[in-house]
Amino acid sequence: MNHFVFFHVGPDLSEPSALVASIRHFMPHARITQCSDSLTPAVEFVDEVVRVGVNPDFLMLGRTAGFAKVQLQALAVFLDTDMLLLAPLEVPIHARTLLCRRSFDRDRYFNAYFRGMDFSEYAGKTLDEVYPILACFTATSDPKFWAQCHARNLRLPGKFHRWYGDQEVLREEWRTARPGDIAVVDEREFACLPEKNEGQARILHFKGSERKSRIQESLAALLNTGRRSPPEPIPDPLERAKTLFLQASESLQRGESEAAAADFERALKLAPGHLGIMVALGAAYVSLERFDDARRQCDAVLEQGL
Repeated sequence: MNHFVFFHVGPDLSEPSALVASIRHFMPHARITQCSDSLTPAVEFVDEVVRVGVNPDFLMLGRTAGFAKVQLQALAVFLDTDMLLLAPLEVPIHARTLLCRRSFDRDRYFNAYFRGMDFSEYAGKTLDEVYPILACFTATSDPKFWAQCHARNLRLPGKFHRWYGDQEVLREEWRTARPGDIAVVDEREFACLPEKNEGQARILHFKGSERKSRIQESLAALLNTGRRSPPEPIPDPLERAKTLFLQASESLQRGESEAAAADFERALKLAPGHLGIMVALGAAYVSLERFDDARRQCDAVLEQGL
């Protein structure tokens, strides 16, 4: 395996540049393909840029369109840009296509109103029930695989072209695959959250804003010392959410409702769908007489079956 592909749109190249640097560090002769729109600059040290028409409001559609346009000569690994290789990558060949099976937070509830969008058909379901397959890592030697995914993506409702469309199509490809066509690999190995790495990870995934802020520091440690993990432990978002929840609860007891609401909101971003935080945030909104916001929180809780 010597071909890596990523999708990126926009002028900020810090994340894809870090990914490319980690690949070049461990696999200097790898072929690296960047998929982008017509305006995004080429990332330094990529071998080719595949350009497709991308509506910035429909990035999930642009992603599958870009991947479908890549010419595969052998097995290629398709990665999110907020990832770093920890060593030369060897991918087990169990099938023509390998998908990444969710390992972490399987029982956490899916946020059916993520980013203000309406995914109420999934309310009350867990992350593993909704999206058991992650889109951050895919390996395939099948030249038709991404074309099939893109065709399936085009048939989805428009909201999935904005978000989650890639996970929608990968889940269905997995569920409908013929025996032997698709196998899965473990998120713990091929897209591991940094704080979950106990030495088993081959690729780290810096998912979420707090983890992303540590990419450059982690890359520097990797390049300068060859260490296979970040120099300092990265806080678990759930632990941070717990701290914010306790802090907000104390503020609410002191009558500091504005501060409480702000911390509850931050906690909910770190732990989407957490019922305790949602209820507490609703109470803070009531104390601030923000009744419309409180009603929305109440509706979201009821959607999850409380």
